[in-house]
Amino acid sequence: MAEFWTELLDPTRHKDFMADICPDGGARVDGPAGHRPVYFVRECGFTFQFQSIEQLDEAVRYFGVSVHPSSRLPNDTFEHWYQRWFERLPAGLTARPKAERILRALRRARRAFTS
Repeated sequence: MAEFWTELLDPTRHKDFMADICPDGGARVDGPAGHRPVYFVRECGFTFQFQSIEQLDEAVRYFGVSVHPSSRLPNDTFEHWYQRWFERLPAGLTARPKAERILRALRRARRAFTS
């Protein structure tokens, strides 16, 4: 059963795992503690952390597609040292049975967070 909840931002505990350039362990989040919510969704033994509803929407779009195009990008800068958020997901989460469960959980969480 999926779980979802919010916590008030604490820059010492919360990280942005969907930032464009994201070192291992997540990018630092700026802002004073407690000024906005951070969204969490737990499904299939993995906890997703979102800094905004827009990030949650991006995850819904990603898991809503059954076949993804190539993830290769032109190698013009040093960004090849970093992986995008969906390339860092644990193995098996994007396989259809789990991806469908995750998509349902993300959609339910989205409805709950915005109502």
